[in-house]
Amino acid sequence: MRTRNHTALWTVPLAGLVGLIGVLLRGPLALPIPDVDMWAAAAVQPVFKIAQILILIGYVLPFVGLWALYMYLQNQKNEPIVFWGFMLSIWGTALALPALGITTFAGPLAAGLYLAGNTDAAQLIVDAVTGSGFVVSIAAALCYIAGPGLFGIAMWRSSTIPKWVGLLFALHGLCLSLGFGMYPILVVGWMLLIVSGGWVAVRLWPEA
Repeated sequence: MRTRNHTALWTVPLAGLVGLIGVLLRGPLALPIPDVDMWAAAAVQPVFKIAQILILIGYVLPFVGLWALYMYLQNQKNEPIVFWGFMLSIWGTALALPALGITTFAGPLAAGLYLAGNTDAAQLIVDAVTGSGFVVSIAAALCYIAGPGLFGIAMWRSSTIPKWVGLLFALHGLCLSLGFGMYPILVVGWMLLIVSGGWVAVRLWPEA
């Protein structure tokens, strides 16, 4: 059980690394705003879809790691807090997947149509993510701010995890949620996940 939980904990910093590589490969334009021509030129390149798939993997990879972290922290009188931290983190990720799927798989197709002369194609991507899907995206952001935030509180209250680790873990959720439209913050969010998740994976090995 300990070996399995330790292995699972490593999915958290690994997810941060995969997500960071993805956003650095893709660049700042996930959507055709504000520069549609620049987005279209980037989105038709094979590296764009590869980068987006890496970001998708980065979001779903830490599920088992978050569960292992929950199993560890629940034994320190944090069970209600960390339970809802786990649940909200999962819900936030799940609700973000439709928008990520649109930008990953429909985005390159729309970019190709746009470059071929169909100027409405790019707007369809914008409308799908920021129009009808905006409420879902907001719910995803709120859940993923709250989930890692509660995990951070449980870490802060822990006797074995430094408070700065809990703070960085909480901030990574805020940065990833706000960073969808602010590229530097998005990059910082993945970096915070690497650092905080990496510390947990290394230092909790004997106890996981």
